[in-house]
Amino acid sequence: MSSTNLELLNILVLTIFLKGEPMPEYSVMSIEYGRELRSFFVRRIGRSGLKARARTEGGAVRVSVSGEEKAVFFRMLAEHIVKDLRPFELARFVGLLPASMRDKRAILPYALELARGGEDGDIEAVSNALFEYYKEEDSVITEGFLRFRLSHLLEKWAMAVDRAGEELLLERELKELFSIIGLVTDHGAPESAGKEAELILYADGSWVLSEEPNCRIEGAESDRSSLLALLMSLSPGKLTVYDLTGGNGAGFRRTLSAVFGDSAIFYIST
Repeated sequence: MSSTNLELLNILVLTIFLKGEPMPEYSVMSIEYGRELRSFFVRRIGRSGLKARARTEGGAVRVSVSGEEKAVFFRMLAEHIVKDLRPFELARFVGLLPASMRDKRAILPYALELARGGEDGDIEAVSNALFEYYKEEDSVITEGFLRFRLSHLLEKWAMAVDRAGEELLLERELKELFSIIGLVTDHGAPESAGKEAELILYADGSWVLSEEPNCRIEGAESDRSSLLALLMSLSPGKLTVYDLTGGNGAGFRRTLSAVFGDSAIFYIST
């Protein structure tokens, strides 16, 4: 090989080395939720700190990221699926319920609250699933990925909707029952009525009820219905509830709020 050809080869190798491998490009889109979900994703890219180049093409957002940015990109896309797609999917589930429009409007925000439990773990699991998926593919349809690759997450959201609907129905039935038999009136109130009571709800489902002057009662998760009956029989003038369940006590708090109204004060540990 002549010195001239050798020099040209060295220049070519140096050029490839300096230029590096082309940045991988990923495509993200939603067929069902289209423009709304796409705008959420674009905003997340802007807030993620990625130096990625993003453009919209044919309804999809195409993102070019460097090798060092892949982990951040997968995490950001996982947050998009878990946080941005969740309200749309929950609304779809709520829409399938045999309930009035008024009830559906009440169920959806409570279902959203329930579905947020364990969010960090959900994002981590989705990020890992995306990492494996993009080894073979370069585009993803978010709701399709959710329904076919993340069935456990979809099932969790469906259960949140079912539970929200059940507790709304229970709350309504309790209100009707109380109005009929007068359990929340002053008629036939026990001697303890009007006193202050404190209730602590723990993450394992257990609880501790304290009432003046030195009354302390403890119970397990299976005793929630008994606990409600006990509180109703005591009819405290003020009920202070310390919720240490990490979000699992939301349904029981709603029930207590429906029963005791402004007499119940809640302190929630997050």
